[in-house]
Amino acid sequence: MNTLNRIGILGYGKMGRDIFDLFHSKMPDSEFVVLLRHDIAEETEKVNKNLAKALRRKKINEEVFEKMSRNFLFTDRTDDFADCTIIIESVAENLKIKQDLFAELDKKVNDQCVFATNTSSLVIKDIFSLCSSNRKTMGLHFFYPVKLSGFIELNECGDRETCKAIAEITGKSTVDFSGNYCFYLNQYISYCISHALILTEKYNTGITKAMDILNELFPMHSLFGMADSIGLGLMLSGTTDTSVQRIRAVIDSGREKMNKYLAEGCSPETGKFIEFITEKEKETEAADPDRDSFILDMISGMLNEAAAAASENESNLTEALFDAVGLSEKFSFYYEKYGYDRISESLEAVRALTGIDSYNAVGKDVYDKFFC
Repeated sequence: MNTLNRIGILGYGKMGRDIFDLFHSKMPDSEFVVLLRHDIAEETEKVNKNLAKALRRKKINEEVFEKMSRNFLFTDRTDDFADCTIIIESVAENLKIKQDLFAELDKKVNDQCVFATNTSSLVIKDIFSLCSSNRKTMGLHFFYPVKLSGFIELNECGDRETCKAIAEITGKSTVDFSGNYCFYLNQYISYCISHALILTEKYNTGITKAMDILNELFPMHSLFGMADSIGLGLMLSGTTDTSVQRIRAVIDSGREKMNKYLAEGCSPETGKFIEFITEKEKETEAADPDRDSFILDMISGMLNEAAAAASENESNLTEALFDAVGLSEKFSFYYEKYGYDRISESLEAVRALTGIDSYNAVGKDVYDKFFC
């Protein structure tokens, strides 16, 4: 079994920093090597300042402080990763960059070192295609912010013992996918956002008013807020060719609308979508729909896909989906509130409007199995 006694992290952006913080805070007896191309001294100083603050506030004791201040190295040299037992990559979502990094490291580490990528969209086997065929590899997808998310998504996991150890150490649950279900949590988020976009057209509300309506479902962040924080550029990266066939039509509909926003001038970067929409819809008079009907349609689409996916997977999928989208209540709450008949009627109305078969209702027995 991989002992996780020396952990390498490639990249120190938003995700890489969170991944380092998570493991570093949980594993004072392990060593950490972080690939950083610039500001090495400054970032080292920041970590040490945060540790000193934690010591002053008695969040850690002197012994732990001494260990944690000496057990990490920021470096721009891949040679420093030679003794790592696992290397977790979190660099730019660019296939060649990831391939080249792992190909270089494959020659420098021992055969037992596990390679993991935090990619949210690229094909796992392509990322490791230049590595030894005996190398254990996996997709280890964390969600931002890492410390608040309850799940780690495993994609094409080649070392389940290491995954089990990571889950135990971090206190997180894992959900395991392969084939077309790889990155399914992201697929589900994209499906939900695309479904919401379809409903804004059905009810002629515009996105601004839809966000207000959906606030009671998503108190932490709106679905469109997730699109904003991810950025349309990243949401549109890749294709839907490898996604679950059942939901491609809905996701493709959403992608078409997002591409239209980009063509109209929306920036592909993070934090720009809502700003663009707010300005775009400022002078537009949106309809004032029946809020309850809008919410029922939103929930119906979400529950139906969750039930369909759960019936094809053995893991605790509904809990992971609930966690990923940040619903205010569990799926079972909404199923009890609306009942199967109202949900199936809602789905049929959306299917009739759009012609999309993704809205065909799953059987009541499936709903009862996963939501009762």
